[in-house]
Amino acid sequence: MAQKTQESWTTGVHVDGSFRIDTVILGAGSMGLATAYALSRRGRKVALLDRHMPPHTFGSHHGETRLFRMAYAEGDAYVPLLQDARQMWLELEARTSSESGRGALPLFAQTGVLNAARPDANLLRGVRESLIRY
Repeated sequence: MAQKTQESWTTGVHVDGSFRIDTVILGAGSMGLATAYALSRRGRKVALLDRHMPPHTFGSHHGETRLFRMAYAEGDAYVPLLQDARQMWLELEARTSSESGRGALPLFAQTGVLNAARPDANLLRGVRESLIRY
């Protein structure tokens, strides 16, 4: 059986022979955590390894806010993935709110984005194409 303590982040988790891990994920940032969450929802036993004890400010996705947009100047190839990701954020928000017993714990607050450029700018062309398609 694994023994998890605060020191485990720096000294390791001590595991005996009865503990089984299906997947080891290197990096407990937003991508690693999302992957671990998805795998654990499918019944996999997941271990996350990170060089820093969370929470920390060394990753690329730390802080209190993030921009989540559905229109990309770089093209619309991301949009189907973003639509799925948005749905997963909403599901995670609903699940954590119900498990906490404290009511709604907002993880996703939809606002808006303003893209400003000249009408003929490449930036707006890609954004416009993405918006039209989706």
